[in-house]
Amino acid sequence: MQKLKYVKEDILDALLTKDEIDVLVQGCNCFCSFGRGLAEQVLERVPEALDADRKTTVGDKKKLGSYTYCDVNGKVVVNAYTQYHFIARRNNEPKVKGGRGYVLADYRAIRKVLLQISKDFEGKKIGIPLIGAGWANGDWIVIEKIIKEAFKDKDLTIYYIPKDEAKLKELGCI
Repeated sequence: MQKLKYVKEDILDALLTKDEIDVLVQGCNCFCSFGRGLAEQVLERVPEALDADRKTTVGDKKKLGSYTYCDVNGKVVVNAYTQYHFIARRNNEPKVKGGRGYVLADYRAIRKVLLQISKDFEGKKIGIPLIGAGWANGDWIVIEKIIKEAFKDKDLTIYYIPKDEAKLKELGCI
């Protein structure tokens, strides 16, 4: 039976200093750009993750639904290609209610890559942020269902930051 646990904590600390997880999965765009949100923090603390990303072709749409990764002292950072763009409004992405921009999260890519990660990192302690629901403006309820499907019989920890707590409470996730 699946155990989906939400934890209000820095996911990088959980990986690098607290030994709570073996694998950190972050959502990435297809342009080798680590400029915002968690990716920016990963760049500062695990620059090898960007090195792994830069081994791919910039702007290659075929990356959607796949991943690259780096291993740092036995800990893994996964770059999951869950969105194509990193800037708003290119391919008629739907407008987000409330005017927060456009949805960049690609739900098919999220499903495909998480199913693969679930298989490839079997037996590992995996941590995921609110992947696709931050700067990519994805619907967390949709993404949470995808996560539950991909990790249906596995334990998984979702890490969130304090600013997301009210939203998660409102959605009934915590």
